[in-house]
Amino acid sequence: MPKRLYRSFQALLLLGLCVFFASKAASGQLTYYINLRFVPLTIFGIILLAVLAQTLFTEIKRSRQSEQEDDHEHAPVSQTCGSCSCPC
Repeated sequence: MPKRLYRSFQALLLLGLCVFFASKAASGQLTYYINLRFVPLTIFGIILLAVLAQTLFTEIKRSRQSEQEDDHEHAPVSQTCGSCSCPC
């Protein structure tokens, strides 16, 4: 699976969980599933899910822009250069 597709799936899954929990919190059905004393922690989790999804979406957008700008090919790294960078 390509990395961009994998990251897109992760971001959509996080966003879907965020929307699901936010809709349960907004409709008052959250207390059917979660005890009332844990609702602030759940709200914090909803915000954290939204932040993580937004971070993944911006990473995907940034990688797509860098791929469009960087359309030339790079020379392969030689074996000697790769072995020099590895500490013994």
